[in-house]
Amino acid sequence: MNSKERVICAIYFEEPDRVPFSVGLHPALQLGVQAAWGKGPLPQFSDIVIEDVGPPRGWTAIHQNNERWVDEWGVLRSPRRGQGTIDWFENCPISSVEKLDSYEFPDPYAPGRLDDLDKKIAEYGETHCIFGGIGWLIWERAWILRGMSQLMIDMYRNPKFVDTLLDRITEYDIAIAKQIIEREIDIFHVGDDYGSRQGPLLSPWLWRRFIKPRLRKIFAVPLRKSIPVSMHSDGNIRPIIEDLVEVGVRILNPVSPLEMNPEEIRAEFGDKLCFWGTADIHRTIPFGTPSQIIKEIRYRMATIAQTGGLIYHARLETPDTPPKNVVALIKALKRYGRYPQR
Repeated sequence: MNSKERVICAIYFEEPDRVPFSVGLHPALQLGVQAAWGKGPLPQFSDIVIEDVGPPRGWTAIHQNNERWVDEWGVLRSPRRGQGTIDWFENCPISSVEKLDSYEFPDPYAPGRLDDLDKKIAEYGETHCIFGGIGWLIWERAWILRGMSQLMIDMYRNPKFVDTLLDRITEYDIAIAKQIIEREIDIFHVGDDYGSRQGPLLSPWLWRRFIKPRLRKIFAVPLRKSIPVSMHSDGNIRPIIEDLVEVGVRILNPVSPLEMNPEEIRAEFGDKLCFWGTADIHRTIPFGTPSQIIKEIRYRMATIAQTGGLIYHARLETPDTPPKNVVALIKALKRYGRYPQR
């Protein structure tokens, strides 16, 4: 059974030969893992290949002092948060209501946006499960352009402005989605962080008023072709998971155990929601011992992976995880992720 087949089985709650997984490593950490692995070649780290839409062919960023640069959306960005994390956003192009009328959105049909996705499909399409999609969707794109605090104020004081802004973003996303599903992808994947560690960043009422109906419109594009939808959202989004399932999400990432209990969510949603994640990347993997990592993997396999529905995922974006812990993680996934587990 190849990687593509494993992931598809898991998504539809069937049991492949082993639990599929994806482990993403900071480049410096990957070098450390190679050194710590010992004899023999490194194993495959992922059953999944994921690629988001990119800038047009030939586009170059406008660089300023101190490594700051202006992206395609007119946002001034700085990498000062440190290696392995996302940039700071230092300005809001739509800083006033009036600026929305004159703000020029990027052309979703500009040639080259899907070049990287096409390359990944050509290289891995026969063997790996291809996740193609949009990295910054509605909520994130809106607050980057407007500012998070101001956008929340607008939702109460000027909802018509917010509707107009979100509608324009949604039109852009739908245009991108229509091009993505023309490719031989397996999963349509989007990212839109709605949660903090304590709960949703905005009230479920506001989310349902402004975000949910627009997600439904975007997801209708891949669902019309029976392409499963995967959604990434960091944080505790427990109050809106049922809504996400309702609008078509079948795969949820990352379901961090520090923020939500995977067992409780699995018990409620059964075979409606496949988990892509469940790794404790905040505690056990970076700070635990190899034996603690093995114990956690065995527990996750026994409680979540039964009858499919799990793609184990750990994204280690900073270089401070001990390489021996990653070695223990990969070996445990290959040893204890075998079916049957009953």
